[in-house]
Amino acid sequence: MPTPKKRTQPMPLTIEQSALVREIVQNVLEALRDGGDGRFDAGDRIVVNLSVRDASILRGALKRL
Repeated sequence: MPTPKKRTQPMPLTIEQSALVREIVQNVLEALRDGGDGRFDAGDRIVVNLSVRDASILRGALKRL
């Protein structure tokens, strides 16, 4: 019988990760406000271009949330 995986506590985001997530969320909100008709639903999509480094930081940060 396989041993169950031990659950680990999520680590808090670093200052750099927090700043990146905050910046992305602000950009998404601005794009929705400026480019939309004021109504948004789950089908709305926003494209955010990130560098490979920033995308990696964001992926790691979102996994820790």
